[in-house]
Amino acid sequence: MKAVLLCLVATLCCLACGSPSQPTQAALSVVVGPNPIAGPSASANLVYSLRFQETAGVGVRLDREEIDINDGAGNTGIRMTAGLSQSAGCSTCTSDVRVAADSGLNRGTFTQPWILDSAHPPLIVQAPDKPVVFVYTIWYTDDRGHASSTSVTIPIV
Repeated sequence: MKAVLLCLVATLCCLACGSPSQPTQAALSVVVGPNPIAGPSASANLVYSLRFQETAGVGVRLDREEIDINDGAGNTGIRMTAGLSQSAGCSTCTSDVRVAADSGLNRGTFTQPWILDSAHPPLIVQAPDKPVVFVYTIWYTDDRGHASSTSVTIPIV
């Protein structure tokens, strides 16, 4: 009888207090390394790595990314965009890039030409008190349908 009574009390407490809440949407963080990024010479490349971490318990699909390299005055010198997942509309993608709930994804190390072509001129404006910065933005959709984005700004020295 005591066991039944204890079970009934525990059940009533759970009903009164509620169950632990489920996350409503994903929490995705982005780590760009190294921080700061070493600035290349005029003929060298910019090298960086990307890591994503989901911490709220909701998986995500990485939809698209954008990289801006801005000069010290805040002008965008280089902008590159890329689709990452087929189901997000990327016509050149053959699958989706996903980060599972409560896990991470290393995208790897990337080499970016510092001076791309005439459409991406070199950075020529440099404010002495403000560094050139690398801005990485990722747009993603979580498994519950919430679309969001996260940006990281890293100085280039």
